[in-house]
Amino acid sequence: MDQNDLRNLVGDELDELEVEALRPAHELIRTADPLDEVPSELAASIRAIPSSEEQPAKREHRRDVFKTRRAQVLALAAALAGIAFAIGWVARGGDEGLPSAADVVTLEATRFASNDAEMVIDVFPIDEAGNWVLLADIAGLEPAGETQHYELWLTQNGRVAVSCGRFLVDADGQAQNLWFNAPYRFSEYDDWVVTLEGPGNERSRVMLRAPVTTRTS
Repeated sequence: MDQNDLRNLVGDELDELEVEALRPAHELIRTADPLDEVPSELAASIRAIPSSEEQPAKREHRRDVFKTRRAQVLALAAALAGIAFAIGWVARGGDEGLPSAADVVTLEATRFASNDAEMVIDVFPIDEAGNWVLLADIAGLEPAGETQHYELWLTQNGRVAVSCGRFLVDADGQAQNLWFNAPYRFSEYDDWVVTLEGPGNERSRVMLRAPVTTRTS
């Protein structure tokens, strides 16, 4: 495959390390066998990804959510990685499709977020490559600013340690059927947290939090 194919797809906003991180997911999608029927969960997730053809018509009422192309690429990158693993599961599982969730985690609001803010994550069983695929719904968060995004982390000794992906919410503070990926040993981490990230390594206080309960890895 031409090494420039993925660069042409995501544009110039991502650096080389970010592009290389996306390459395995891109390869899996590019080489996967066609599916007989796309599961409704995947279809909903794909519909949630901003489409370049839809942007002009929707730009006016979503300008406070998807203001920059970089923010759109980050949202696409997070969804692309999770969708790629989910497609692999469906292709291998045949009629069984996605397995049942191994755990359901609910991140609740801290005092730095609205009381009704939460993130509910279905944690699917670990795959052969050591990846945990996550399917999440978010509600109650304020839309991110022009150069901001939300990020899902695992913490270690009270500090954010590893990222599971970035996301945005709509004007109502919601996002549904978002796929993330956690290629980590959960037993090494303490909490799930969500922060609001900005330029220059600017980071908010923890807005959503839940203990790590899925320990087997």
